Amino acid sequence: MSRRGRVDAARGRSRALAVMRGNIQHKDVWLIDLDTGIERQLTALSDEFTIRDFDLSADGREMVVDRVQEHSDVVMIDRKSP
Repeated sequence: MSRRGRVDAARGRSRALAVMRGNIQHKDVWLIDLDTGIERQLTALSDEFTIRDFDLSADGREMVVDRVQEHSDVVMIDRKSP
């Protein structure tokens, strides 16, 4: 899967696409409902937190983020609801 987006199959009947959106230096992850066009911001990270890539669990409850820094980390964000 590329970082351009992923289909979130865990949302039941609706289809959704998770994408990174923002400027060159800072992006957040958004979920776009492909049936309604409604967009929802999933992350609101500080300007110092730069995402290189991300992935969502099959049920949409967990997100793994590849953070860019001098010594990059992989961070898992546990979301309480999809």
